[in-house]
Amino acid sequence: MTPHDATKLLDLPADATPEQAEARFHELRAKLEDKIAKAPTPGLKAKYRETLDEVTRGFETLTLAADGSALPVVRREPQTSHGRGPQAEDGGQKSDSSGFRSQVSDLPAKSKAASKEFILVAVTAVAVLAVGGWWVIKTKAANDEKARIAAESQAEAARQAGVAKAEAARLAEESRLAAESKRRAEEEEKARLAAVAQAEQVRREKLLVTLRTQLAEARVVWSNLETEARNAERVAAESRSDIRSLRDSAPGTRMEMETRLAVQTSYSEWLADHLSRHPVRTLRARAEELVSAKSVDDAAPLVTELLDLLRLLPDEVERERTQRLSITGALNLASEPAGLRWMVRDAFGREQVGTTPAALPAVGLGLAEVVIQRSGWPDFRQQVPITRAGSAEVRAVFPAVPLEIASVPTGASVRRGPEVLGRTPLTLELPPGNYSFELLADGYHPQVATVTLQPGRNSREQVTLAPLPTAEELAAAAFWPSLTPHEWYGKFSIADPMGIQFVNRETLNVNMYSAIGSGVAVFPAEITLIDAPGRLIRARFLRRIIGGWKIGDEFELRLMGDRALEFTLLKNKKKVQLAPRF
Repeated sequence: MTPHDATKLLDLPADATPEQAEARFHELRAKLEDKIAKAPTPGLKAKYRETLDEVTRGFETLTLAADGSALPVVRREPQTSHGRGPQAEDGGQKSDSSGFRSQVSDLPAKSKAASKEFILVAVTAVAVLAVGGWWVIKTKAANDEKARIAAESQAEAARQAGVAKAEAARLAEESRLAAESKRRAEEEEKARLAAVAQAEQVRREKLLVTLRTQLAEARVVWSNLETEARNAERVAAESRSDIRSLRDSAPGTRMEMETRLAVQTSYSEWLADHLSRHPVRTLRARAEELVSAKSVDDAAPLVTELLDLLRLLPDEVERERTQRLSITGALNLASEPAGLRWMVRDAFGREQVGTTPAALPAVGLGLAEVVIQRSGWPDFRQQVPITRAGSAEVRAVFPAVPLEIASVPTGASVRRGPEVLGRTPLTLELPPGNYSFELLADGYHPQVATVTLQPGRNSREQVTLAPLPTAEELAAAAFWPSLTPHEWYGKFSIADPMGIQFVNRETLNVNMYSAIGSGVAVFPAEITLIDAPGRLIRARFLRRIIGGWKIGDEFELRLMGDRALEFTLLKNKKKVQLAPRF
């Protein structure tokens, strides 16, 4: 690097003094070292170090140049030729013989014509001058070489001194920067540790407040559970007192109170034992001791475990309370067919009614009586044990036998006692057994049908109704005297006396009987009106009778004068006169 390049690198004027160069160097080095210390990347630090090295070399170059300019330099005096003026220096060292030769060459032409003596003297002088010049030149060259070597040594020493000084300055600056960085790092670490300690203190204080709050909540929950245990024991004592005052009460009421006492005592004993052995008690004592000692980190997991247990404990107590204090169980009722009326009387004497199917969630514990009714069937009765575990099931099945009732004419009303079952044709489902039905129809005599139903067998009953007398028949009957309870007697033949008695005037039934041995045979007849005036009744035998009369034989009864009757057997026109007997 040349001094000119160094001056330009250090941004110095051409005539800058060594003091200005040194001051500028220190200024640039301080700036570059500060940039090196603050450089964010290794590449940028390397670039700043290269710039610092160039500035250092430039300063060393200027220092060596300044030291070299102070050495002594041999300068030749300018020479004047005859008639030609001064000669310019060529920057190098010229020997005296060269000058002499130049002077000789410049002599005027007339000097050349001198004598030989003069030439000899001149040659001698030239020789002497040449030898002297050579010696001078040789001596001067040796001196110049010594001076050059000395100057180079001095410059090298100065450069090395500058380098050592710059290195010492660099090392001192690096040491200063390292010390400053270390001091800053120590201060930052100290500040960080202080912040960490402060944050830890704040955290511990907040955690301590949180733990105290959570322990206070835990104490409230535990206090409520202990209050519940005391209340359960008090209720059990009150129940025992109530039972002693119910000696003359109904059995169901006393049973209910005894059941309540049993379940209350069971719940009270369970709760007291459960709380006395629950791990919450130990956890709470240990957690409170650690919180009092401000060992929050040790207390925190215990408090968390304590809260988890306390969070579950009220629900557990409530489940046990609901289960243990319940004095009822569930009962499900069903029947075949559905829709039947039921009644349930539990062990406490309480009754419930409804229709099947039904689900009863609250039936007193113990034996419950279940009654399910279906019209026309015997009541279904069953005693069922009711417990808290599970639901009792009762299903009543009423076996039915189909019965079809038909009539002639159709549409007759069918009754069973006071109950109207419907109109024919009618299909019923009844339990096995014997039944009587009354069939009624307008204009017909009532008819009773008796049916026996057997399991697994379908039954059908056909009933033919007898018509009632028409208005004309009733009008004709008005001509007849009051016939009952009078009797008419006559002789159909010598061996077969006969008599007629009207036992039911409205239905005009006739009993005909004939003496047989020592007894009397009664023969009913079906009555049919023949003529409008009402004095003739035609009848038909319903069974075979004596005297040759057969089923289906018809006869006539005609009202004669003086309340006499004439009996005529139509198949042979045989007549018998019957006289009234009063």
